[in-house]
Amino acid sequence: MQMPEEVNRILTDRVSNYLFCPTDAAIENLSKEGYPFGNMKVVLSGDVMQDAAMYYAGKSALHSTIIKDLNLGKFILCTLHRAENTDDEGRLSSIMNALSQINNEIPVMLPLHPRTKKIIAERGIKTDVHIINPVGYFDMLELIKHSSLVMTDSGGLQKEAYFFKKHCVTLREETEWIELVKGGFNQLAGAAANSILEAYHLMKDKVSDFTVELYGGGHAAHRIAKEIIS
Repeated sequence: MQMPEEVNRILTDRVSNYLFCPTDAAIENLSKEGYPFGNMKVVLSGDVMQDAAMYYAGKSALHSTIIKDLNLGKFILCTLHRAENTDDEGRLSSIMNALSQINNEIPVMLPLHPRTKKIIAERGIKTDVHIINPVGYFDMLELIKHSSLVMTDSGGLQKEAYFFKKHCVTLREETEWIELVKGGFNQLAGAAANSILEAYHLMKDKVSDFTVELYGGGHAAHRIAKEIIS
């Protein structure tokens, strides 16, 4: 309930006629909350985010030059934006400490919001990583595709890493996408430096079966349209 996304999800679900769910876990969660009721219908559709990622992956390859512009070889992609991490000096310092240690082994590319960059500067937090300005969607897709590993506190990026067959270390204590953790594609690390380093070493060379379809395989929009038309 501390996350605005969850509050909005609860309110929106309550007043909707159709609830299109990305995963079986989402349907199970709704069932525990008493859904469906009245004229409401719950449908397993898959995730439209995968539709978008698959559709724009080809376009990003044509239009983004970020890999060439930054002269990137092997690297880790990291994003950090949640208030629970950026507004807490202890958590932010601990995360940056771990990332700096990892950066000694492999470059860590960190597109960073100006607000977080300002906080780091004001509080004198040591940052031995490659900080770049925030990037657009095409550039982000290319960074994901060419990365060796993703480290993030973003919910969406956890899934996008999986879409492009990349393992992920999540810089939070919990995740909405529990199927990624259960499947071994994602490792929760929290903000403690030792936990982040442990998760990094666990995931950096891991081999997983990414052929498992957890989010509908890029056909969610078709299923949703078909259901609405019917």
